Amino acid sequence: MKKLISLLLAFALAAVMLAGCKESKTPGDVSDGISTDAQTTADTEPAEEESALAMLEKIWALYAENERFAAAGGDVDHSVADAPGCFDMSNAGDLSYFLHIPEGQIANIDEAATLTHMINLNSFTSGVVHLKPGVSASDLAKAVRDEIKEMRWMCGFPDRLIVASVGETYVLIAFGTEEYMSVFSAKLSVAFRGAQILYDEPIG
Repeated sequence: MKKLISLLLAFALAAVMLAGCKESKTPGDVSDGISTDAQTTADTEPAEEESALAMLEKIWALYAENERFAAAGGDVDHSVADAPGCFDMSNAGDLSYFLHIPEGQIANIDEAATLTHMINLNSFTSGVVHLKPGVSASDLAKAVRDEIKEMRWMCGFPDRLIVASVGETYVLIAFGTEEYMSVFSAKLSVAFRGAQILYDEPIG
């Protein structure tokens, strides 16, 4: 009889524990494609120790598994698969190719990171650049916007351009098809709520 009572108590305790587990959520649980960790740590602007790479990583971390795509980061000589990557500033001239930053503006940048669609850059390309002291984010943003508007695209036509400033020294550039850009825009607004959208407009 004592064994039976002990077994019944054990089953009852297990049932209570299971019910509690169904209601609780771990810090990494995903809600609406965004982890609760990411939701609570989203910043209004980059911390002083932030970097261009860390900013793109923060945005990419918000992507749910079904929102991700074959991606690559960095530059041609130092590429990273399925993640953002640092752009080697000794190849700074290549930023004109990747992000369509006019050559005259390259000298105003001392750090950069990129995240692109691995198969077609025109489907999705994004980058964050850090400006040297005294450089105007709005001036660089306008230069990039004007350059992209004049592009003659090959291998697919991007639909939308977003250029934003985050804090006073970071500029984020992204362009691609509406499908990719709508997701990216949503993640940007969560990762950096204080980001100032300088341009968000169709291309063409």
